[in-house]
Amino acid sequence: METINFADIGEGITEGHVLKLLYKDGDKVEQDNPIAEIETDKAVVSIPTPVDGFIRYNIKTGDTIKVGDEIAVIGSTDEISNKTGNSGTVTNNTSTEQNKTKVDTVIDKAPAVVNNSNDANTNNSVMATPAVKRLALNLNINIRDVNGTGPHGKILEEDVRKFADSLKGKSVSNSNQESTKVTAPATAPTTSNSVKSDILSTNKIESNNSTRRVPLSFLRKAIAKNMSVSSSIPTASHMDLIDSDELYNLLNKTKDYVQKNFDVKLTYLPFMIKATVQTLKNNPYFNASFDPDTNEVILKDYYNIGLGAETKDGLKIIVIKDADKKSVVEIAKDLINLREKLYNNTITISEMKGNSFTITNIGSLGGGFMGMPLINPPDVAILSFGIIKDTPVVKNGEVVPGKVMEFTLTFDHRVVDGADAAKFGNELKRYLENPSLLTLF
Repeated sequence: METINFADIGEGITEGHVLKLLYKDGDKVEQDNPIAEIETDKAVVSIPTPVDGFIRYNIKTGDTIKVGDEIAVIGSTDEISNKTGNSGTVTNNTSTEQNKTKVDTVIDKAPAVVNNSNDANTNNSVMATPAVKRLALNLNINIRDVNGTGPHGKILEEDVRKFADSLKGKSVSNSNQESTKVTAPATAPTTSNSVKSDILSTNKIESNNSTRRVPLSFLRKAIAKNMSVSSSIPTASHMDLIDSDELYNLLNKTKDYVQKNFDVKLTYLPFMIKATVQTLKNNPYFNASFDPDTNEVILKDYYNIGLGAETKDGLKIIVIKDADKKSVVEIAKDLINLREKLYNNTITISEMKGNSFTITNIGSLGGGFMGMPLINPPDVAILSFGIIKDTPVVKNGEVVPGKVMEFTLTFDHRVVDGADAAKFGNELKRYLENPSLLTLF
């Protein structure tokens, strides 16, 4: 009998949401066929079976499962009927240790790949995933103070939360012991409890109106957690305008040729990506991450560009790998393929992770002129492009119609300064205002 567990694929993913079970208990399944769809904070992934046999699930649609939890067993009809435990219930957290002797099935058709350059173990003294490090940062905890209970002393999410709870208890105890030394302020500082109290008070005021409570989806919870960490980063933004006449003309001269000869619809975005990569090469501290535990900047010698993509479930990231080695047309091909996979729920985790820098193209949505993007932790910066608009511009002392595009570079002020951002922006403008400098084919 084969046990299929929710495997650890890295990148800080610790749990998933069961979207769909593709068989019923007792059905016969064939090797490599998907048996369930699980949504993580990165993508919806299919769980394949490694063997032929009959299936019995240990999860149900709507469950949230942890890494190591049992998804199903595959075996003969006698084996699955004798299987102990209740079908449709998620195994408890101890299953991670108990299942070490069981076979972990990769949760995607493609092999799970961990990007070692982004691994939390860059700091040898701290074994924790990026998500756990971000949680500690958000809770104002020095992760070095936390004792890890995972394999080889690895710090898990529950270790950080337990440590945070213990600090709350110590805080209360210490305040009682030192009450003769310190007079408590009349008003308590803002905490999550006081914020919640304020929200509840607002609800009471509006109690005469009709309201509904809508729980956040699994993806929106992940976005909310990540953005909470992002809001703690001391950021600044650099904005500027790009004369886009040459870019507009080049696109219109070449798009029909590219469509006919490469079967690719060419847009402005591939040019923006190519120009950004060229700019990053001369401004390496923007193609980087910041590790607050060690106060180190992790410079990346690869150029994987993450792009925010709007889906019906919320914002997701697709990643153009090795963008520095690709032409504008090759980048355009990658964009088309990745978007198709994203919207068809066939994209893999490896195609949504490992970015070194992030771009958000709000101009493609057709509205707005300037945006203020939030950094995707632990990245040092994020770049947004606005819509190209017909705008009066001054050229050779005369006001003439022109094509103008806005961009905003939001950056971590702990790592880079405004002068660095201005240098980045000037170089980016130079490439996009002279797009012939970029490699088209």
